[in-house]
Amino acid sequence: MMTEKAQKLYGLDKYELEPVPCHEGGRNRVYICSLNGEKRYVLRISVLDDRTEEDCIYCWYMFDLAHLWMHGVGWYRQIHSAKQRMACMDQYFGKILEGYRSETDVSEAMLEKLPLFIDMTIIEFVTNEFECCAREGGEPDPEDIGIAVDCLVNDIPYGGFGEEW
Repeated sequence: MMTEKAQKLYGLDKYELEPVPCHEGGRNRVYICSLNGEKRYVLRISVLDDRTEEDCIYCWYMFDLAHLWMHGVGWYRQIHSAKQRMACMDQYFGKILEGYRSETDVSEAMLEKLPLFIDMTIIEFVTNEFECCAREGGEPDPEDIGIAVDCLVNDIPYGGFGEEW
């Protein structure tokens, strides 16, 4: 039943499905979809029937948290003191964590990796700037990406938000 719903959702309802055997303990169902033996797609359905064993949740939650952290900097960017900015962000982010932890566990060990996930959001931002400029035939403005690139190159955590400006 789930397969039929996924086929319809992705417009693959006219395709033949060939199941790919999963490995022992695997929770993904994988199918090769072909149309008249030509067009071939891979359909992967993740089966997450028990959230207590769902280890992949942390990756998504950590990206969610990193994006929320980066979106929150706008509220406190005008504060001149790095120490005061970070104190405000700690309070802001504490409320976010409180909400997330009401739904799922986010361990301190994972939170220690937050700067890595923030760096990934910065890489996404810089990459997007280059893609947009390439599409529009322009060059990225150093003012738009300079701080972000500097933080990545010089390993400055939290997008430089805790640094004196």
